[in-house]
Amino acid sequence: WSSDVCSSDLVDRYSRFAKIGGEMISLSTVQQMVEAVVDEPEAQILAVAVPDDAKGESIVLLATVELDKGWLRTRLLEIGGWPCFMPGAA
Repeated sequence: WSSDVCSSDLVDRYSRFAKIGGEMISLSTVQQMVEAVVDEPEAQILAVAVPDDAKGESIVLLATVELDKGWLRTRLLEIGGWPCFMPGAA
């Protein structure tokens, strides 16, 4: 997980879906779920897919705020996120 700021404005993603273990996961759904649990009005968050040797792809978040992996995972599961929706470590 990285909270390094890549740019002052996160604009868009290359792909709309990640294929993880044969499942197509909507990156915009993951992003919306993260935005729902992160209580930072100025936060910019973008979910992107990156290659993963074991699963095909992993989801990584680009964020302008610090995100705690354990807290985020717990909160996403509490609001109904599937484990495959969880952003991977990068």
